[in-house]
Amino acid sequence: MNRPFAFTVLCTIALATALSPSRAEANQSCEGLAKLSLKNVTITSAVSVAASATLPAHCRVFGIATPTIDSAITFEVLLPAAWNGKYLQAGNGGYGGSLGTPMGNMLAALQRGYAAAGTDMGHSASDPVWAFGHPERVADWGYRANHVTAQTAKAIVKAFYGEGPELSYFSGCSDGGHEALMEAQRFPEEFDGIIAGAPANFWTHQSTAWIWEGAAALSDPASALSSDKLKLVTSAAVAACDGIDGLNDGLPVRSGEPALRRRRSCEVPHRPAGRGGQEDLCRSPEPAHGCADLSRPGAGQRIRRDRQRHIVGPGRKLVAAGVGARAVPG
Repeated sequence: MNRPFAFTVLCTIALATALSPSRAEANQSCEGLAKLSLKNVTITSAVSVAASATLPAHCRVFGIATPTIDSAITFEVLLPAAWNGKYLQAGNGGYGGSLGTPMGNMLAALQRGYAAAGTDMGHSASDPVWAFGHPERVADWGYRANHVTAQTAKAIVKAFYGEGPELSYFSGCSDGGHEALMEAQRFPEEFDGIIAGAPANFWTHQSTAWIWEGAAALSDPASALSSDKLKLVTSAAVAACDGIDGLNDGLPVRSGEPALRRRRSCEVPHRPAGRGGQEDLCRSPEPAHGCADLSRPGAGQRIRRDRQRHIVGPGRKLVAAGVGARAVPG
């Protein structure tokens, strides 16, 4: 899922505000953690990593947690040789499936002396087919993977340094924001501070809206928008809404103005001027329902309600992308 830049900046700023000098050294060897015995957890590797130009010396621990018979929650823990006494757990994104998304925040925390951890959310697939017939894996993704990772990582921290963290934080954006809210709701004592950026926290309605988008664009192949017509929609949106910020510069954006207010202040026509005059984007020659449905004011709002606003807003490009049309920043 896309993470709005503003929320990413907020996450970064919030993460950087709680720094302190190094406090503790390792209590045992890194490699010795491979023999650590924890309930329903297998430590698959524990390796010492020498300092580099960008990262301090640290211990890198991988493991798998199996809280249920159908669970396989992969996690990674980074333990700096010079620890500041704090712990940061980084959220994943989308449906998870790897440690790639949390790794960015984990490495940033490691550079500041934090012990850090993240999880793949309990599976290794980017497509949500992993969920079919696996209710326990759905629960792992929904909330349990981060909870189990927090418990396990803190136990590893204590085993390595001889004491647990003084302060623990969780930081995530998009689905990581949903994960943050789940932690706050279900396990409020687990973290001292939680950053929930751009939380994708209404998954049933959000996923239904994605299905609605695909159906609107693809239910009738004859009504699909061509690349030429997608360009016309973009041009029409910019032409209709460019001046709402007081500048005719091809960018219908006013810094600091709520997006919903901007979208309500102009209307995109369905019959913009094409090369041959007025071209009806909703006929090709049959009605192009994808155009009418996706570009009308308030499209999909009954499904997404106030959490997702419009599917396509003025001043955003429409792009043909695999399963249909989607909106991306202009």
